Amino acid sequence: MNLFSYFTSLKPFFVAYTESDFFGKIIMLSLLALSLVCWLIIFKKQKEFKAVKSFQNKVIQGTLSLKNPLSPYDPLEKTNPFSTLYMSFKTKSLDLLNKNKFFMQDEEKSVYLSQTDLTMVESAGIVSIEESIQSLEKNIALLSTITTLAPFLGLLGTVWGILMTFSELSSGAQAAQNSAVIGGLSMALATTVMGLVIAIPALIGFNHLRQNLKNTQLDLETYLAKLLSQLELQYRKVEL
Repeated sequence: MNLFSYFTSLKPFFVAYTESDFFGKIIMLSLLALSLVCWLIIFKKQKEFKAVKSFQNKVIQGTLSLKNPLSPYDPLEKTNPFSTLYMSFKTKSLDLLNKNKFFMQDEEKSVYLSQTDLTMVESAGIVSIEESIQSLEKNIALLSTITTLAPFLGLLGTVWGILMTFSELSSGAQAAQNSAVIGGLSMALATTVMGLVIAIPALIGFNHLRQNLKNTQLDLETYLAKLLSQLELQYRKVEL
C-alpha cells in the first residue's frame, strides 16, 4: 500500500471527525490519544526487553564461568536486571563473609557461610528480582485498561452518533436532514471501528509483554539458583 492509498483509507475518519459535534470530536480525540499511548507503551517496553535479552547471556556466561562466583567481575551494563542481581548477590555474600571473618576464632583458617547466611543471600537475590520485575512491569497494566476502555469509548461514540441522528430527524429541518444523518452515522461507525482497532493490538501487546515478563523472571530465578549453587560449593562448611 503506497502513501496515497494509506491516506485515502483514512478519509472516512477525517470526514466523520469534521462532521461530528463537539462531544463527538472529544470522543474521537480520546480514542486517538489511547492509540498513541498504546503504541508508545508497546514499543518502549519491547525495547526494554530487547535490551535485557541482549546483555543476559553476556552476564550469565561471564559470571558462571568464574571459578569463584565472588571473583572480580564488572558487568558492562549496570542497569540490566541480571547485572543488578549479580551485584546484589555478590555484595550480600561478601558482607556476610567479612562478618564471619571478623567473628571467627583465631585457629580457624578459612571463612565459611552457614545455611542461614546462604538463605540471607538468596533473600537478597529474590528482592533484587522482584524490584527488576516491578520496573519492567511498569505501565504494562495500562494496556489492559486500554483494551477494555477503547471499545467502550467506541460504543459511546456510536450511541451518541445515533442519538444525534434521531435528534436531527425529529427536528424536522428538511434541508439539514441528509447532512445530519450522514454525519451522525459516520461518527457512530467511525468510533466503533477506532475502538476495535485500538483494543486488538493493545490486547496482543499486553499478552506478549506479559509473556516476556514471565520468561525474564524465570531466567532470573534460574540464574540466582546457579549462583547459589556455586557459592555453596565454594563457601559452605562441610558438616562432619
